[in-house]
Amino acid sequence: MNKALLYVRVSSKEQEDGYSLDAQEKLGYEYAGRKNLKIVRLWKVSESAWKQERKAFGQMVDFAKRHKEIEHIIFDVLDRMTRNDFDKLKIHRLIRQHGKTIHFSRSNKIINSESGPDEEFMFDIEAAVAKKLSNDISRKAAMGMREKAEQGVYPSVAPIGYLNNQITHQIDIDPERAPHIQRMFALMATGNYSLAMIRNILTEEGFRSKKGCVVSKNGVGTFINNPVYYGAFRWNGKMYQGSHVPLITKELFDKAQAVMHGRYHPVMNKRGFAFNNLLCCSVCGCKVIGEIKKARFIYYHCTFSKGRHDGKHYTPEKRLAEIMEEPVRQITLSGDIADWLVEALREAQKDSTRFQIKQMGNLKQEYVQIKSRLSRLYDAKFDGEIGGEMFKAKEIEYNDQLVEIRGRMERAEGLNPNFYEDGRQTLELSKRLYPLYVKSNYEEKAKILKLVASNYTLDDVTVGYKYRKPFSYFYEKGSRTKWLPGNKRETKNYSIEFIVSDCPNKITKRYLFVDEFKAFQDRKFRAEQPSKRYVNPIRKALRWQAILDRESGLTKAMLAKRLGRSRVNVTQYVNLIRLPDWIQKKILNTTGVSERALRPLIQIQNERVLKAAFEEVLDQAVSPQKNQELADLAAS
Repeated sequence: MNKALLYVRVSSKEQEDGYSLDAQEKLGYEYAGRKNLKIVRLWKVSESAWKQERKAFGQMVDFAKRHKEIEHIIFDVLDRMTRNDFDKLKIHRLIRQHGKTIHFSRSNKIINSESGPDEEFMFDIEAAVAKKLSNDISRKAAMGMREKAEQGVYPSVAPIGYLNNQITHQIDIDPERAPHIQRMFALMATGNYSLAMIRNILTEEGFRSKKGCVVSKNGVGTFINNPVYYGAFRWNGKMYQGSHVPLITKELFDKAQAVMHGRYHPVMNKRGFAFNNLLCCSVCGCKVIGEIKKARFIYYHCTFSKGRHDGKHYTPEKRLAEIMEEPVRQITLSGDIADWLVEALREAQKDSTRFQIKQMGNLKQEYVQIKSRLSRLYDAKFDGEIGGEMFKAKEIEYNDQLVEIRGRMERAEGLNPNFYEDGRQTLELSKRLYPLYVKSNYEEKAKILKLVASNYTLDDVTVGYKYRKPFSYFYEKGSRTKWLPGNKRETKNYSIEFIVSDCPNKITKRYLFVDEFKAFQDRKFRAEQPSKRYVNPIRKALRWQAILDRESGLTKAMLAKRLGRSRVNVTQYVNLIRLPDWIQKKILNTTGVSERALRPLIQIQNERVLKAAFEEVLDQAVSPQKNQELADLAAS
């Protein structure tokens, strides 16, 4: 009996559960029996025939080349053999150069070196049809996944921390791995851990991949770069707003990104040197590390990774701890200032709740407006009123705005209602910070230093640093009369609200500023300032055009010189008269619309697109009602 190989294939692992592979195998053995062939080896695989690199198919081809005594290869049908031109060429070489005979068990067709041109032609046609069917399936699948992405549904296998829901076709939170992902971001955001350190911590806590493997350091970096965990996701290079439940906030994601892509990355402290991972050399920027001398003394010095440099000496650990006292001493507040700031916090708390409600209302209104613009954009695209490039640009712009607004809404909802108590505790700590540092051991000193500042640099007897919030404000204001009562204008912009986050040391907790509250105070201060008188751009354009019509020979350049303006500015205003009459009438009865906002409307020819763009301009205009609300809020 002649020897033969049998190759049966399905496209995916899910198809293995059916009878396809078994049916192909059974049919292949029956065919071999009818043709008096003995199958000496079987390939039973699940891989796509569309890919150029097919591991099992390549192994079968190489095996057939090495064994000249095997002259026959059996496939079920042609599309089970190949759906791309590269594999078809490999089969042609087996036939022409190695004298193999190809059998198709279902159709009873045979292709070999003796086949005529008609048979080879039909073989090529069937291969082309199989390739086209594969391309159609791929294109339809891509369209379906893009549609899912536009609807906010994650269109692929759920990332670690989520699970695919086969009923809703959404991704749900994985209760086993989601806490590890949240801890991963929290550790990175502190700035005290490298990717390797986070990997080791999570591995000890039992974090594993879906296949039960230990996650690599690069895997941790991939997770931290993935926006799916704060509610968005990338698909084909485009950002989409997801409908799944986020594991973290956008703010925490941004903090982790800033730390991971920053210049300084901690290293593992294997020998217990307290001030490792804290300082860098002021000359070359390399790390400052500890080293034991004479088996008992600890000295700190530059690693000299970029080459040894002169003039820098080894610093004893005791001397280094004394040098590092200065950053702590400068932000330790006196009792009078700390007590007055506590009273200021009590007053600021009264406005916090009202500000939060007002901010959420404005953000929700802005979110609805962007969704409405996106809907009108789709209508214009379907009606053929807008080009493809402009549509893509605006769609990306609106989706990015939705992601940003949603992140701001999450931050606004997360404002700490107990900021007064948290701030009071921080100010109490600030009064005891320096005495606490002096009494602490070296490990606790290092924790205090990491709490109050970052980016430490050592230059023999001096140290550079950058204070963290809120201690940077203590440094700027702590020794000045600007903190003291009576200087109301200066202190108005420096009302403080604190938010507490967990800190892994037992000395104290770590406090951070809430940027939104400071922005609120800035808005109140600006609202008290006199605003410029609003001049309607259409009224100004009509007045200037009337001057040009009344005085013959007067050019725009001459009018600009008379008005003390540039010729371009006068031209831009006068061009507004080219807008349709219904827009001019609407602007004459509206406030808050600028000439710059109206300028792009002049170039739009399509009436529907012009109407949609004009509505967007009106949405962005500052109405008198909004100005009055802001003034009332400032007055309260």
